[in-house]
Amino acid sequence: MGSFINCDDDETGHRSVASNSRAKKETAVPPDLDSYKSLRTGSSETNQQPVCERKHFASTVALCSCTFIQAYLLISVFPYAGYLVIELVSGLDEESAGSYAGLIASSFMLGRTFSSYLWGIYADRYGRRNALILSLILSGFFSLLFGVSQNFWSAMVTRFFLGFSNGIQGTAKTLVTELAYGDEKLETRGTGLVIGMRSYGFLLSPAIGGVLADPLRQYPASSAVKSFAPLLSKFPFILPNLVGALMCMVAIFFVTSLVEETLPEDRRRDSKFVFIDLWCYISKKMFYRGTTERVEKRHLLSPTETEGRESFVSQDITSEDDHPCMSSIWKRSHTRQHLQAYWLFSFVVVCVDEAFPLFCISKNGGLALSEASIGKMLSAAGFIFVLGQYLAFAALVTKLGLYNSLTIGTLFGVPVVILIPLSVLLNCKATDGRLTWAAFLFLSVLMAVSKIFSCLFFAGITMATNHSVPTNYRATTNGLAMLGGSVAKGLGPIFTGLLVSFSMSSGVVNPRYGSVLIFSIIGILGLAVVLKTATLSPRRNIPGQA
Repeated sequence: MGSFINCDDDETGHRSVASNSRAKKETAVPPDLDSYKSLRTGSSETNQQPVCERKHFASTVALCSCTFIQAYLLISVFPYAGYLVIELVSGLDEESAGSYAGLIASSFMLGRTFSSYLWGIYADRYGRRNALILSLILSGFFSLLFGVSQNFWSAMVTRFFLGFSNGIQGTAKTLVTELAYGDEKLETRGTGLVIGMRSYGFLLSPAIGGVLADPLRQYPASSAVKSFAPLLSKFPFILPNLVGALMCMVAIFFVTSLVEETLPEDRRRDSKFVFIDLWCYISKKMFYRGTTERVEKRHLLSPTETEGRESFVSQDITSEDDHPCMSSIWKRSHTRQHLQAYWLFSFVVVCVDEAFPLFCISKNGGLALSEASIGKMLSAAGFIFVLGQYLAFAALVTKLGLYNSLTIGTLFGVPVVILIPLSVLLNCKATDGRLTWAAFLFLSVLMAVSKIFSCLFFAGITMATNHSVPTNYRATTNGLAMLGGSVAKGLGPIFTGLLVSFSMSSGVVNPRYGSVLIFSIIGILGLAVVLKTATLSPRRNIPGQA
């Protein structure tokens, strides 16, 4: 392990956590979290040293950099996507660029939908750290390719592969639980920071992307811009993507230096076997369909097998214990309930995110706000979010417990949006395109509360889901969660768009009360998720038990 964080305890003479990693072969890590915790806290015969807090904090910082980058790669394109397609597609203007810009923005999520589960499988078989580093390398590469795209289709394809190569979020969610080694205090702190950093990325990334895009148009008098005019005129949107690639390089350094591998060595295979395993999997699907044939694989005794050893190991590729798959995860009723709650909440949160801007700009039944007024209000909400997100998560989980905090997160994350239409009454005396102070404060606080508690739920459900499966299931489970979440986030805007159109412009509903109908329906869906979350139980994973 290449960590430079020293955790030696001179007074007790205990070994550092880094030195303990050399004893992994002697003390196999059990797959269930409770047993793992007993090893790390010294309640077992091994009596290992507890986790060093400084080392854990350093690892958390590295994971925070990864989740921030994941948000940046997803969101930074939004401010300039319209100008990008105008540049790449002839005949487009600001009024007709919307659909093309939407395709560019959504192709990332489409790619992630196809690969999330595969990244989870990779992390569960070849190591979480390896998966994170490989994902960062590929993400940086495709970010650069996207920045130098010369036509619309090349931009679409590279953006798709940027999403396809992005296995950062699911792997980071797995690591943040396992790096705590059963210490609930450290896990709560780490999860709150890692999940919260992604939300901070959502706040800051649009500003960074917007400032760096097409500098020749934005800063024509700048001498620094003029010095790179030939490059920037050919690739006007390279800077925000170059920054993304550089961020990936920095994150790779942090991960290699500060994050240790948490997948036990006896469960981890060398990544050099990836293509062999892929061929075995394809062969099984092609030639052994519908059977339980066993495929013999060469040099697969262990990840540390010496070169030149001639032996064959007969392995059942379909073994659930060694190779978790979608069906084996879904059979675990406890895990299935957690995944369903995550997907449902993802759906309703996206509905809020889609409906609120449409309500703000609507002239019939909405606030008829200008872009500047919306930006100021959301900035104020973001500022409140930054101040309160981590404090709220840590305090609630510590005082009320994880599962009570999940229920509170769903209760104040979505159902409170039923109150949004009251802002119309508070804003009745405002001039065109502006908010009164009362409406401004009301919406800023309301949206901040919704975001804080939504983030609380996402952080908490990550911890709870990780606890519901064995160690070698976690990354695959998080990949499956990301897959379902991506589908939910794709269906949410479609549902919301139809709901807003029906409520505001169909003629069936009076537009003055359309917003009440929109947010009432979304709020009721949120209450349904509250009831779903309240049924989740805090039972820990027991190996071999569904």
